[in-house]
Amino acid sequence: MLNWKKAKPTVVFLAATAVIMSTLVCATNQRDFTRTAEEDTAAYLYRLKGAYHWDKKRIEQMVPALETDELGTYKFYGIYRSEGGLFPQKCYELTLKFANEPEQESTFNEEMEHRAAILLGLIGNLEQVTWEYPLNDDTMTAACFYSMLNQPVDALGNETIEELCKTEDGLRALLELWWLSESPTTKETLQIQLLTEYGIPKDISDFLISFLDTCKNNPEDAVAYCHFEQESERDAYVLSNKLVLD
Repeated sequence: MLNWKKAKPTVVFLAATAVIMSTLVCATNQRDFTRTAEEDTAAYLYRLKGAYHWDKKRIEQMVPALETDELGTYKFYGIYRSEGGLFPQKCYELTLKFANEPEQESTFNEEMEHRAAILLGLIGNLEQVTWEYPLNDDTMTAACFYSMLNQPVDALGNETIEELCKTEDGLRALLELWWLSESPTTKETLQIQLLTEYGIPKDISDFLISFLDTCKNNPEDAVAYCHFEQESERDAYVLSNKLVLD
């Protein structure tokens, strides 16, 4: 006759947890995370929202969806439980390693910070995003931490990054503010950009936008227009308004 021993509660709990985790992973792997033709970047990223560190398939779609390849060739090493490093304790860390030196280090790091903030806001238990890049025969390391999600975004009503990532519209506003605007630029947003980045006042930008189709969506075209066609009557009008561009 066989003698059976009653399982200890700890063993039963661990076994149940393992079954639940296995079920979740299998269900995740069966889902289709391919971007559809109808989805813009915000809609697609919001559909991917809620991933956790084990959800590699979903996270592998997030990083390129943020156009990270525009910053250079990189390798994505997934999310692992790091042993301290830049963070004072063990944490779930996502790591990217870039192959080439950035042309402008400050701009590169600023754009990576934006991407890191989005990833921290969308991935459930992610606590740190780290990226490495070569610079002057050395390897530089930078990181963003979960605490940055508490930062308010002045241009979006002082809502925090965490709050904006909770809704699709908030995420879209954040993406458009930082770099991923897929819809045509409105006249108002173009005028703001012309004023803040190039010092072009509203009365002149009104003229440029109404006259030139090429300036409707691209402030660089407006600036180039002012630089290179100075003999035309249109530029005489612009110059008469004391538009000076360095």
